[in-house]
Amino acid sequence: MKNIKRVLAILTIVIILGLYIATLTLAILGKPYEDMFTASLIVTIAFPTMLYIIIWLRKVLSDHINK
Repeated sequence: MKNIKRVLAILTIVIILGLYIATLTLAILGKPYEDMFTASLIVTIAFPTMLYIIIWLRKVLSDHINK
């Protein structure tokens, strides 16, 4: 179980770094890629936020079930 968590954590870090690099690259490329930049920026903000909410809910629900 610890190995699965470790692999998922590393995969998440790689995905988030990829999103940051894509967002920065699209910002540098400028006007022709404006729509892609906006989408990348939204996903860069939404992905970590959703992960945080999922982890928080998992903890809250597991504490509630174990009581």
